Amino acid sequence: MSGWLIALNWLTFAWLLGWAVRAMLDISSNCHRSISFPLLVFVVVYGLPIAFDLTRGVPDYHNTPGFRAGATDESVAVVYDLFVAACPVFWWMTARSRRRTGHHMVVLAGKKAQRALWLLLCSPLIALAFAPQPHVYLSYAAVLTENMSPAASEFHGIIGGLTTFSLVAGACLLLVRRNFSRALFLICPFMTVAVWLQGKRTAVALCLALIWAVAWVRGSLTYSRVIAFGALSLVALGSYITWYQLEFRPLSVADSYSVYENSRIDYGRDHNLKAAIFCELSDGNVRILEYRGQSLLFYLTMYVPRSLWPGKPWPYAIYITAHALQARPADRGWGLTTSLLDEAVANFGWVGLLVGPLIFALLCRICDHSSDPVVKTVGVLVACLLMTVEFVAFAPLVIGWLLYVGWSRHVSPDAPKRLRAVRPGPVQAGA
Repeated sequence: MSGWLIALNWLTFAWLLGWAVRAMLDISSNCHRSISFPLLVFVVVYGLPIAFDLTRGVPDYHNTPGFRAGATDESVAVVYDLFVAACPVFWWMTARSRRRTGHHMVVLAGKKAQRALWLLLCSPLIALAFAPQPHVYLSYAAVLTENMSPAASEFHGIIGGLTTFSLVAGACLLLVRRNFSRALFLICPFMTVAVWLQGKRTAVALCLALIWAVAWVRGSLTYSRVIAFGALSLVALGSYITWYQLEFRPLSVADSYSVYENSRIDYGRDHNLKAAIFCELSDGNVRILEYRGQSLLFYLTMYVPRSLWPGKPWPYAIYITAHALQARPADRGWGLTTSLLDEAVANFGWVGLLVGPLIFALLCRICDHSSDPVVKTVGVLVACLLMTVEFVAFAPLVIGWLLYVGWSRHVSPDAPKRLRAVRPGPVQAGA
């Protein structure tokens, strides 16, 4: 790596680190910018890999050779650095800051709505009663074991889908309860059961992100609490990830280099974006998608059975996985995790470098414009998910959120009128 490129990488990483600090200060202040949360995630998945490249070295990508060219090309590195450095500036300029006065208003839903939320919170546990092999869920991550029959594996998709809505329902209940600490103590066991039944790392991160978002919307996060809760979250999440790797993916921790390379692929998104940029610089010689907008066409026809249209496009994860493996696109039963930013470049070309950040800006503007705490909480979660996970993995959640945004504006365009609103008392210590 050239000396000037090393300097550019260090400057880019330092720049992103400064934005991460600013986002944390914003979260703990009286300013409500929804973009602060996805911005922190952005720095983790796109900024930290720069530091690892400089200190540990660029991965060799033994198992995913399609990433190697983009990861080692200097022109790609320059475009990547400039892009990731520009994104925080663009988001901050387009964000809407709304200052809080006192404690945040908490909208109290009616009794029927709260009963529905409780039912949704318990839905994975209710579905368990109809599972073909309910006893396998006595062990964590049952879906990763070989003890599940084909029928049980297929039914697990229902439990996995309900888990997302269960966690969101738990977050909504945390929003509408007066005492946050007491509500957290009451609701967390049900959220823990949902995470256990789902059995994947995504559910744990989802639960943690929702608790953070709820605390932020309620105005419970001060600077000291952000530091304390942030450190506790990092330790807990890091310990869980380490245990998960050792327990369920032992081959990926066979040696220190395997740990490094697999961790970069699992938790970074830089390789996907660099691969997309490399394809644009290759003058059409290399492509992730077969044609522009291919994965968008899949989203538009997502619920059309493949039996009715055998030639229907695949999800974007299948195409990026095929590119990484240097193979033809096919359903392998698994796929690499992607982000909206690299998918936008693959679909729109260089224009995608603007389309991707613009979608996040618009999404967070919706959150900042709304006075509904549910819109803010779930919107922040959707933005963080789009930064780290393919859209198809949580499409029902996004559709449900957009429908709720429309309903919320219909009920109360400016302020809660039909729903009773109260100002909660001081948040107790430990909230």
